[in-house]
Amino acid sequence: MSSIDSPGQQLSNLPNRQRGCLSSFLFNQPIGINLANNQISGVLPSDYFEGYQAASSGVLSPVRIDLSGNMLTQVQQDAFKHCEMVTVSAASPIVVNLSHNGLTALESDAMSSIGLQTANSNSPVVLDFSHNSLTILEDRTFHLVRTRTAQISSPITIDFSQNRLTMIVSGAFDHVELCSESAFSSLHLQVARTRVCEIGQLANITLFFLCRDLRDIPTR
Repeated sequence: MSSIDSPGQQLSNLPNRQRGCLSSFLFNQPIGINLANNQISGVLPSDYFEGYQAASSGVLSPVRIDLSGNMLTQVQQDAFKHCEMVTVSAASPIVVNLSHNGLTALESDAMSSIGLQTANSNSPVVLDFSHNSLTILEDRTFHLVRTRTAQISSPITIDFSQNRLTMIVSGAFDHVELCSESAFSSLHLQVARTRVCEIGQLANITLFFLCRDLRDIPTR
């Protein structure tokens, strides 16, 4: 399995699904899938990233799934099921970027059974859904999601800013673990500059971190 690096190529369709494990030991070598700023429209199909595995051990070698700047409208159930991404060297973040699309829905279990882990400094984990048209986070939108950063300056961010959210139901984050183990590695659930007027109890979201900074969660 190889990386896909085709940003800004005016592609209108997603490539065929890839199976297997992608790995790299090189310095300054991003790996993963970069389809940013194309013209891909419609839905991200169920199981599209099922079993996707990517691991990087080189410095300055991030792992990413970047579909930002397209015209996707929906992420279907289990689209990321059993997706695992790992980096072990410094300055090697993990990014799942679906920002700047036309997303109106993340189905239940759209982000289920995911593992994202970085092991060195300056290696944040980011799940970016900002600048879309999402109105609600359904039950089990995030289910069995495990994210962990181990060294300094490696925050974890789930970003829903600049959407049209009016409600986050109680089970939207079901058995989610966000674990930051070092200083300057705070946790952020960002829903700023949306229209959230109701947020359910975030029961089943487990936070382990040194610097407490879970912010931008509206309360009633």
